[in-house]
Amino acid sequence: MGTFQFIKRWYQGEEYSISNHHLPIFPGIRYKRHWSSRFAHILIKFYLKEWKWLLGFIIALLILYANFFFKH
Repeated sequence: MGTFQFIKRWYQGEEYSISNHHLPIFPGIRYKRHWSSRFAHILIKFYLKEWKWLLGFIIALLILYANFFFKH
């Protein structure tokens, strides 16, 4: 198995199905993910939603870092 397939399987998680007619839950496919995969999903979802200000914030931090450490 290649590295790409391993990362894809880790990111997607283990697929399982819910089909219990006695409980009031929605049937369908669910994914059981490793904690690190859930954390990666949270980070990516945050980035996709907030990239507008996050990019400016990172650039401002880099400028502050450069100004503080590379001052002559």
